[in-house]
Amino acid sequence: MREFREDTFFGNKNEDAHDHVDRVFNIVSLFNILGVSQDAVLLRMFPFTLNGAAKRWVDRLTSGAVNTWDLLKKAFIQRNISSNSNTDGLVAIVSKLDNLGRDMNSSFKMKLRIIREYKPTRVVPPIEAAL
Repeated sequence: MREFREDTFFGNKNEDAHDHVDRVFNIVSLFNILGVSQDAVLLRMFPFTLNGAAKRWVDRLTSGAVNTWDLLKKAFIQRNISSNSNTDGLVAIVSKLDNLGRDMNSSFKMKLRIIREYKPTRVVPPIEAAL
């Protein structure tokens, strides 16, 4: 239980919702309670790993509306992905890839034009004639 309280998620911009969900899952997967599904344990334990706005959000969820770990995980990540610092990085990567694609396309077109416009100035004789 100490791990849950020491590593809580507030929903700040520098926090990663995916990492938090993975850490919670890895810790809870160590628990084996006879007659209790892992889903039930995850649903009960997850709120203890939250603080601040993230805790208020999970407390406001309608009881029974989110009844599986998968639904809670997806809703949590979707809510917190926009505040995830990785979002800015992903946008930058997509932008760079887009620019790279444009650069490669224009470079390819230029080389293709050079090849099409190439006119050899001298004819190379066939190899057989040289033998």
